[in-house]
Amino acid sequence: MEQNPKITKDELLKLAKRRVIMKKAMQWHAIVFLLINALLCAIYYLATPNGYFWPIWSIVGWGAGVVIHAIVTGVALSSTRNKQSSVEKEYQMLLKDFNQNDDNAN
Repeated sequence: MEQNPKITKDELLKLAKRRVIMKKAMQWHAIVFLLINALLCAIYYLATPNGYFWPIWSIVGWGAGVVIHAIVTGVALSSTRNKQSSVEKEYQMLLKDFNQNDDNAN
């Protein structure tokens, strides 16, 4: 008789909430990045249109942070998706091994 490890409804809800929070945090990070850097570019254009483009430091530095945040979020979201699949595969393999060992012992 095969048994499948089940995840409870509460655990699924908790995981879903955590994933939504991660996605929303990434979205807000990107939105704030765009708004603030657009404001800095506007200030640059109004104050020194032909001078040194100083907003580049904010765009590059903060942009790297946004990219890292996106990568970490993507990896975390995909790992939770893959984790359940990996657990199921490992469980099935162990179940098969133990059932085979029980058959050899008899």
